[in-house]
Amino acid sequence: MNLSTNIVRFQIITIIVGLAIDKSIAAMLDKPSLFKTLCSAYFLITLLNFYHGKIATTEAETYVKKQAGHPLGLLLDYCLNVLLTGSFLFIAYVLPSFTSFVAANIAMRVFDLGLVIFAFWTMGGDDGRATRNAHIYWGLYDILMIAVLCVFCMLPMSRSVVPPVCLPVLLLCLGATDIVLDYTLNASFYFGSNKHG
Repeated sequence: MNLSTNIVRFQIITIIVGLAIDKSIAAMLDKPSLFKTLCSAYFLITLLNFYHGKIATTEAETYVKKQAGHPLGLLLDYCLNVLLTGSFLFIAYVLPSFTSFVAANIAMRVFDLGLVIFAFWTMGGDDGRATRNAHIYWGLYDILMIAVLCVFCMLPMSRSVVPPVCLPVLLLCLGATDIVLDYTLNASFYFGSNKHG
């Protein structure tokens, strides 16, 4: 993977992330409600955490070395990244709708889990311990979030049983906890040397 490939990839992902942030803030400000504000807050912290993790992964020496000379692997990695980043943009467009918001978040987590599994498989078992540990954590968190979102899909959302605002409150709490745990457990991955070994 050469420098120009990485620059193009970062530019595309950064543009999509920027559009998603812009759309999310616009949706929150258009007819503001507690539900939209909480959903937007959860969305923004999740998106920024994803973006930082994505940059740290693609800059990790072990990951770059494993990708070198595998054009099909690079293409699959690129496609999964664009699908995942595009799903964030889709979430930003459906923020006002409870059902669409939940469904889009499930899709985003499934794409992320696929990307995490692919990156973990690409690295193999011989090096990059901090990078592998980060991917294990992210995969487990994706599975937890898919389960939580599926439970909310099955619950009857009425004001008398479960108010719709409960989901973004729960997601915001889980998202904040995820950031604390992610940056604590994976500090050497995010802030260590660029070898992530």
